[in-house]
Amino acid sequence: MIWRRACGVVGLLLMSAASGTRSAALDEATPAPPALVFDRLEHDAGVVRQGDVIAAEFAFENRGVVPLTLSAPITGCGCAAEIVGAADVAPGDGGHIRFSCDTSQHHGAVRLTATVHSSEIGRRAVVLALRGEVALDVVAEPAAVYLGQVTRKQRKTDAFNMRVGETRTAIRGAGTDGRYIDVERGSDGGGFDVTVRPEAPLGRFTQNVSIATSSERFSVVTVPVTGIVVEELPARRW
Repeated sequence: MIWRRACGVVGLLLMSAASGTRSAALDEATPAPPALVFDRLEHDAGVVRQGDVIAAEFAFENRGVVPLTLSAPITGCGCAAEIVGAADVAPGDGGHIRFSCDTSQHHGAVRLTATVHSSEIGRRAVVLALRGEVALDVVAEPAAVYLGQVTRKQRKTDAFNMRVGETRTAIRGAGTDGRYIDVERGSDGGGFDVTVRPEAPLGRFTQNVSIATSSERFSVVTVPVTGIVVEELPARRW
């Protein structure tokens, strides 16, 4: 009888321990709510004209129990973001992220992002976004031309196109800011051919092609042209 009672007690203790283990495992498996909370993660700017600056402020709060430290937000080209307030945020305190983007190099549907890193364990980054529809005025595609390696004393040509929106911006002409690039209208009439001249010196080069237009905002569209002039390799003898 004593043995049976002892076994019963041991069994209850084992069941209690197992239940506690399962409860702890469930607690560990259930992620804690985020401490860094934003009022929103995206802002819809609607339809804007190419060249407009779209901007928004994203409010945040530290809802945790320990202080958090935010790093400077990371953005892409044409965008800027900054922390409004202190980067060290005590529990219950907050601030804003001011985020803006220039749409000069964009058209169509866009989604531009800023990444905010913090010291929050298990959730190091939060991505904020500005989105909208950018009405095209005029743009070069591609926005820059890379010619790669160009053999010295030889000509090498590449091309880019000009796209215009519903305003039907007129393309008036083209020129360069250097002595080693020629630019002329392409055979299709909608683009331009750029050619490295044979007298270009050895080494890397960057020169700009300027396209004159009738646009009020983009009277000149600049297209960088880069490459590297290399010495001609001697013929291989077999």
